[in-house]
Amino acid sequence: MSIIELGVFDRLNISTNKRINNNKPKSQKPKPNAIPKSLPHLAAFLYLASMTIVLPIGGMGALSAQLPDLIFLLSFPFVLWHYREKVFAVGPLLWIGGFYVGANLLSAGLSGSTSAIVESLARGYLMLLGFWMAAWLREGGLSDLWPRIRKVIMWVGIVWAGMSLLFYFSHFIWGHGIGLREYAHYPYLGAVARINGGTTTSNLFLWALGPAFFLLFEAKLAGKRVGNFVFLVGLALLLTLSKALMLYAAYVLLRLLEQYCRVYRPLIPRLIVIGATIFLYLGTHFVWKASEAPVEIESVYYEQEPLYSSSMGDVYLSSYSSIKIANAHIFKAHPWFGVGPGQSKKHIPDLIDRGLYPAHLPVNEPHSSLFGAASETGILGLLSLILLIGYSVYHFLPLAQTSDPTLRALLYFLLFLLIASFQQDVMNFRFLWVIWGVLLGWRSLLS
Repeated sequence: MSIIELGVFDRLNISTNKRINNNKPKSQKPKPNAIPKSLPHLAAFLYLASMTIVLPIGGMGALSAQLPDLIFLLSFPFVLWHYREKVFAVGPLLWIGGFYVGANLLSAGLSGSTSAIVESLARGYLMLLGFWMAAWLREGGLSDLWPRIRKVIMWVGIVWAGMSLLFYFSHFIWGHGIGLREYAHYPYLGAVARINGGTTTSNLFLWALGPAFFLLFEAKLAGKRVGNFVFLVGLALLLTLSKALMLYAAYVLLRLLEQYCRVYRPLIPRLIVIGATIFLYLGTHFVWKASEAPVEIESVYYEQEPLYSSSMGDVYLSSYSSIKIANAHIFKAHPWFGVGPGQSKKHIPDLIDRGLYPAHLPVNEPHSSLFGAASETGILGLLSLILLIGYSVYHFLPLAQTSDPTLRALLYFLLFLLIASFQQDVMNFRFLWVIWGVLLGWRSLLS
């Protein structure tokens, strides 16, 4: 063999060895700052566990604080100092938010109620929480921390839904369970058990799971293998038996049409949202009873006298309608500054004595952000809330054109939650202000 042939053979041998070595799996050294994959699951479980620790506030009646609230409150001085140049750099929303908090504080001070003052301070705390989230995103939202937070949101929903379903079905297997509430004569359905995930109401559980469901559904549309998780969370949502599920169904239908429909017109999503909203409002505020169906005496779900009668059946005002009418009476009696945040419920017994509220119906909160703002904080509070909602929607709508599915999902969730604010008091939901702050921060970054 010649020297040239030996050289060629050696080169081939060397190149072959290189190919063989390249095919060998390389041992990857763990990054020193790598976060364990199990951290989102653990963080989700610990967060849910911390929410079960509820500490009553002495002398404040039913007012209480959860452990996350205390953690956020204790960290606020450090947060305000760290983000001192960014936390309030949000343009007109700073003044509108200040108007909203100021109207609540003024109404609370004039009412002379300590619990009203605490309630107004809590609303200011939620507003600061939103500004905090916006400042955090403006400072580091483009880093790899944001995908991890998004993953934690999804895993909170997955873990919460799984645990809630386990406790829910244990009720039917062993005859006892937690995280649900039974209703003996629920309209249209009879005896039912509605899942609530350990929260006070099924509607609150529905909206608390909303961000996780929207993000999981967007991940499914993007080709991620999360179909089982979408089903898990969706089943938990379905068992709430909430009429607000129509808004979730509208979102799913909108995204499917946008993804797969060849002929897509802007009018279609508007009609779908309007139809779901009308169904939600009518189904919440009116109860229809067929003419042959027995009428319950003093039902807790609707008034005794029908609003409209026909040969096919009768239409009754639901308790949601009655409580809104009662708050309209309170607003009429206290138009300027209201009766104080969180105080409308205390004025219902007086309306019962005057025959302005059915005595057989439960004494509830306003079940409406707008009616509650009118009766509890007066004209100034109502105007500030309308300005806050209106300008937020105007400011966030351009995010609907972004290609980021996460922002689009959170925007849809916030819009549907604000639609539901007419028939439910949502302004005290902590997760609403977290999502609000996230969208506010990303809107500043994309500007």
